[in-house]
Amino acid sequence: MVSKETKEKRIVLTLSIISTIIVFSIGLMIGAYFEMSRATKIELLRAEAEIEILDLFLQKDLPLADCKAIVESAIETADKIYLQAKIIEKYEEYEKISNTLKILHRRYDLLRTMLWIQLINIKKECKNTPHTLIYLYKFHNPNIEQKAKQNAFSKLLAEVKRSQGNNVILIPIAADMNLSSLDMLLKTYNVTELPTILIDEKVKLTDLVTADELIKIINETS
Repeated sequence: MVSKETKEKRIVLTLSIISTIIVFSIGLMIGAYFEMSRATKIELLRAEAEIEILDLFLQKDLPLADCKAIVESAIETADKIYLQAKIIEKYEEYEKISNTLKILHRRYDLLRTMLWIQLINIKKECKNTPHTLIYLYKFHNPNIEQKAKQNAFSKLLAEVKRSQGNNVILIPIAADMNLSSLDMLLKTYNVTELPTILIDEKVKLTDLVTADELIKIINETS
């Protein structure tokens, strides 16, 4: 016959197990909620970026297109997408990257690649266009050295963008997303190392410099 004390211990143990399961389940649900919330916000940002880029494409193809207006629109679009990229980075800092967020990030990088291609085409037809800084970095499993360099590059580019304003267009793109169009561009411009800053599709920068040095390189690129 089971004693009263033994029964009480079993009840306590059972309640403890049930409590643990409930807390664990709630934790999973909260985690899933925040992941879905962030994924939804990123999807909305991506949709907004898609509209901006497609609108820019249409502007360029309009009859008697005004170069000044197109360039101004390109600057505005690129700046919006850059700010959106910073928001996405903040989301990614606070959680383990899920498959959903990886897919959304990949789609976003495709849009940024489209913007880059459009800027290349605009520069062929319009004069007095801003300098482009294409920041190509490693998204999947960067090593310690790459992480440190990418963190330094991000801070450097943010400082230069604040300093130069509309004189430069800054587009960060994860270069290891298995996007054929992006891979072709990397091959065209012989980008073999990550991270790399590509200035006006002419100068490749893989070593860290100061903001003043980078500004000097930009201004010397024609």
